[in-house]
Amino acid sequence: MLPVAPPADDFAAAVQVHIDSAARSKGYGDGFALSTYVNSTLPQWASEATAFVAWRDAVWIYAYAELAKVQGGNGQSRR
Repeated sequence: MLPVAPPADDFAAAVQVHIDSAARSKGYGDGFALSTYVNSTLPQWASEATAFVAWRDAVWIYAYAELAKVQGGNGQSRR
């Protein structure tokens, strides 16, 4: 049986929940809030935000690559 890709809105929402959970685990309200500290004058906050933004981007790149595999019939859905 071929894997079935989740609806696009459900997929994006699930990825965003994962990203926001990671930000909350560091004491920020969500991923957007953490990312706004990239230009902070406090080095620790700027460093955390810079690392988070790089990680967030990598998560989205990976997630969409995996979705493309499933949509193309070459991946596994965890649905």
